[in-house]
Amino acid sequence: SVDLTPAPCFGVCAMTNVEEFAAQGAVRVGNGGVGLGLASCLVGAITYEVTERASKTALIPAFFGAPVAGLSMVLATTQSAAVRKHVAHGAVIVSALGTVGGLVNSVMGLAKGKSRIVVGESFAMAVLLGLHVRMAVKHFKAVAKMKREAA
Repeated sequence: SVDLTPAPCFGVCAMTNVEEFAAQGAVRVGNGGVGLGLASCLVGAITYEVTERASKTALIPAFFGAPVAGLSMVLATTQSAAVRKHVAHGAVIVSALGTVGGLVNSVMGLAKGKSRIVVGESFAMAVLLGLHVRMAVKHFKAVAKMKREAA
């Protein structure tokens, strides 16, 4: 039986059961990760086409977005708490690397006078994957807080 009394969990849920909160949050973070990962793939595919397939490096957002979407899909659908923890952290690591890489490439592209398409693509990837990192970290913190309060 799940206790449905309100709990301080940043407006995300009204449960005090930590495992249930973690599972429901994993579904939300997983669904968001799928969307943001696919959006990153779309950025790469569109840029690749707009640049007339001049360079496969235009697909870099897709190379980050595809694993984020795949891991997030597993996160949203698995029942195992252990699997959720591993795939969630894996997806966040890929997103964090993509965020940093996109920001660095954006700044370097601006400094070197690269085209707006290159800079914009890198920045778009950084923003999309950065949103995933933010969403996941917010959930990780909420679960940790609930565990501390439950102890």
